[in-house]
Amino acid sequence: MLWKLHQCAQKRKHSFVGNPWLNSEYEKKSMWVSGVVCHRQLAPKTYEASDMNSLLITYYLLLITSKPGSMDFLKQTLTMTLGIEQPIQQKLLNFEEFLARYGSDNRYELIDGEVFDLEPTGQHEEVAALITTKICVQIDRIGLPWFVLQRGLFRPSEIGMTAFRPDVAVVDRRELAREPLWSEQSVLTRGDSIKFIAEVVSSNWQNDYARKVEDYATLGIPEYWIADYAGLGGIRHIGKPKQPTLSICTLVDGEYEIQLLRGNQTITSTTFRELNLTAEQVLNAGR
Repeated sequence: MLWKLHQCAQKRKHSFVGNPWLNSEYEKKSMWVSGVVCHRQLAPKTYEASDMNSLLITYYLLLITSKPGSMDFLKQTLTMTLGIEQPIQQKLLNFEEFLARYGSDNRYELIDGEVFDLEPTGQHEEVAALITTKICVQIDRIGLPWFVLQRGLFRPSEIGMTAFRPDVAVVDRRELAREPLWSEQSVLTRGDSIKFIAEVVSSNWQNDYARKVEDYATLGIPEYWIADYAGLGGIRHIGKPKQPTLSICTLVDGEYEIQLLRGNQTITSTTFRELNLTAEQVLNAGR
């Protein structure tokens, strides 16, 4: 990733006179890093100029050309500045290893063998709780054979070394008889068992907006909400200026059609058609 940033910067013409930390005559032309795509095993993530402090990136790129040991400092700073989620486990784990080490702690999930901390803050939990409460009311009122599972493990059989932990998942009781791991481990493996998923965005927003949108659609999850109460997602996902946004993803012909809602805009749910709720009510839960 760092090399791609450096390459992108070098393609832009820039110059400076003398040592920029010692020479008061230091001059440089504007150098912007924009549209850099950093490919990770997890999912591609696009960084745009408005998603980062470009001048800070420029400063650090120049820094590594003249100060020993600056590469490690740059890597650490980029991680904090860009909000790149780092796996907490360096060795890749299979599902059985993950279940043995982290299965009892619902703040961790496994994606392509990497363990990620969901980092649920207080606000994060209140947003998830409100969604759960509103949906439970709808399930009870209609009398559906469904129930809400909060941060239960979802290990799709089609995706190796992965076990998602959705913040909110609506499960169809009628499908549980076909779930091989449910009775003993309370683990779901089939997309048909899940009618609805909601993820509340935290620092690992790229997973919610990229990887999970693709995988949940492939698995046939009819409806997927992304509740970004802090406006953390990239501009390509929530627009500019970045602001709290509720993304309603509805499955149509195997792909999600996505509607972005903000403020007092009313939520239209194909799963819960009589739900009376606005984006603001969800995103401001607990405030």
